[in-house]
Amino acid sequence: LAMGMALRHASESTRTVMQDLGQAITRVIQGVIRLAPLGIFGLVAGTFAQSGLEKLLDYAHLLAVLLGCMLFVALVVNPLIVWTQTRRNPYPLVLTCLRESAVTAFFTRSSAANIPVNLALAKRLGLDEDTYSVSIPLGATINMAGAAVTISVLSLAAAHTLGIEVDLLTAILLCVVSAVCACGASGVAGGSLLLIPLACSLFGISNDLAMQVVGVGFVIGVIQDSAETALNSSTDVIFTAAACGAAGRREAGAGWGQPPGGRRSGRPGLPPLAAARKAMVGDLLIIAAYSQYSEAELAAYRPVVVLLDGNNVYTQYPVGRRV
Repeated sequence: LAMGMALRHASESTRTVMQDLGQAITRVIQGVIRLAPLGIFGLVAGTFAQSGLEKLLDYAHLLAVLLGCMLFVALVVNPLIVWTQTRRNPYPLVLTCLRESAVTAFFTRSSAANIPVNLALAKRLGLDEDTYSVSIPLGATINMAGAAVTISVLSLAAAHTLGIEVDLLTAILLCVVSAVCACGASGVAGGSLLLIPLACSLFGISNDLAMQVVGVGFVIGVIQDSAETALNSSTDVIFTAAACGAAGRREAGAGWGQPPGGRRSGRPGLPPLAAARKAMVGDLLIIAAYSQYSEAELAAYRPVVVLLDGNNVYTQYPVGRRV
């Protein structure tokens, strides 16, 4: 962090060198990931030759733990966070994001590739464009809940396999370190697995053993990485919507969707998701309704217009009929 802050004042040539160095490291990592299937084939072939198909049960057990943790975060932790900010049922929003964002991310296995999907979903939800245009691309880089789960679970599995006792405080510290490390995970398939050696170092596990854990991660990587990316990407939209909803509640000065002074106070409330940061209490609003009529219906149609004063009291009743 200190070097990063200091390099802000570096010359253009130094910045160019650092950018080229970063791109070179990225290409090396991408090359390792592309060659990973060959290494996985060797690991699986060696395991089958020594232990037979029964060894698949251990992989299936580890995969079940990973998927179970991710489902818990997606269906329990995330809704709880949304509820604390919005005070309304979070599951319609959560399930919508899982259906429209997580499914696509599951098959692309890339948070970066799913950014356009999330931007379109945020627009359909009526979120503030100034907010989601920043939070969605930023979240694809640093919001890595699934990666944090993967790093934590595989590191704890390695410690358990080696007979290392892990107390509760150490496990919590591991989760914190994993969450911080996950912020730097690459937005490509398998990027989080390369951070496992760093987490394993908390238990004194050597790098060669930690890389064997990475190999195990690549064995189950197709399903694990797909589920991880689905959780990462859908959470970007969920948290953006929660932030916009919370801003709408604060601006309205009332509960979710309730008028600030009550239903009969004459003070309208604003829908938090649809109007967050697009209007504020006290603004002059023009509310229009639209419908379709045939030419025969239009011959006898008279519009209904209601005009209100500054206290939201009728100053002019509807044309043609009262409401």
